[in-house]
Amino acid sequence: MPIARRRPANTGSVDVVFHSDRPLTTLSTTDNPGGAGGDGTHPAGQVTDEPSTFHPRHRAYRARPRYQRTLTLPADRCAGLGTAYLTALGDHLDRTADRRRPESTRP
Repeated sequence: MPIARRRPANTGSVDVVFHSDRPLTTLSTTDNPGGAGGDGTHPAGQVTDEPSTFHPRHRAYRARPRYQRTLTLPADRCAGLGTAYLTALGDHLDRTADRRRPESTRP
């Protein structure tokens, strides 16, 4: 899958940081199973952004865990930004999709 970032000069790989509110145990590559940032099974911190009430004067948020994992991926996956990335993503989905996407079907 393409990565939304510019390809760095003079390097064959890039570090990509993944964040989630659940353990990142299913992310792996054969050459770098743990990555530089650990295996993603333990919280790296927490974020307080999950609303517990939407009352306009008494809005409150509860904390949730933040898991983090860094993987080193090939730099040739960097597809640029903006329309260049969107084009690369569309091409990737066209090559790998098992079925047609609903937005691409015509009546």
